[in-house]
Amino acid sequence: MKRQHPTDPNLFWCPKCQTYKAREEFSRNKSLFNGIAKYCKICFKIFRDINYQRHISVHQERSKVNGKTQKHKNLVISYMKRRRDTLSSGYIAEKLNRSRLPVSPETIELKRQQIIMKRTLKQFKQWRKENENESNHSNVYGK
Repeated sequence: MKRQHPTDPNLFWCPKCQTYKAREEFSRNKSLFNGIAKYCKICFKIFRDINYQRHISVHQERSKVNGKTQKHKNLVISYMKRRRDTLSSGYIAEKLNRSRLPVSPETIELKRQQIIMKRTLKQFKQWRKENENESNHSNVYGK
């Protein structure tokens, strides 16, 4: 069965509750073809809660580990930030894969240049906004 409603493109099928629901009732999931989660938010929450109760001992053991999981999480976050900040080829290849674009050395370099341009433009807009707030408009526009 196709997920999208045959006549209304804003309705999608939830196999758990077996009804068509609006796109807003589904979470986003970029790894799937249409970019929305398989189940609606309500069904997913019920599934998550049931799964948590089923495996509560595992969750309790994970939370007992003093600081080790948080330390590991911090290491992973710093590693991911470093990859993002340096624009490593692996980081860019992942972005291209998520966008379903071909991954080649040429596309990686083009995507790297696009990201640099977007970041520079964002910095310029921030700089301009800060300077407009600091100075009076007569000096900025030469009046």
